[in-house]
Amino acid sequence: CFETPTTGTGLPVKHGITSLQRAGTGSNWPMVRTGAHTALEAKTKGFVINRMASPETAIVNPVEGMLVFDTDANAGEGCLKLYDGTSWDCLSNPTCPE
Repeated sequence: CFETPTTGTGLPVKHGITSLQRAGTGSNWPMVRTGAHTALEAKTKGFVINRMASPETAIVNPVEGMLVFDTDANAGEGCLKLYDGTSWDCLSNPTCPE
């Protein structure tokens, strides 16, 4: 989903990974962030999602919301796939569910 996220009054984040040296500096990081289970932040690092061929057969018990990069999809070019509780689909449309 490529919409601008909305901020709310979610519970404070209690787990975080940072490369910006904020943790333990008195900044109350990551608890100043809200509404997530884990906060990740970096300016020069990326987040790597698990890569595998055909998650439909490789993952025996998928969980709704699971994300993987399917290396076999799109004629071998691969795609980011989301399990919606029923099926795995490539994320390719920059819209949000209703």
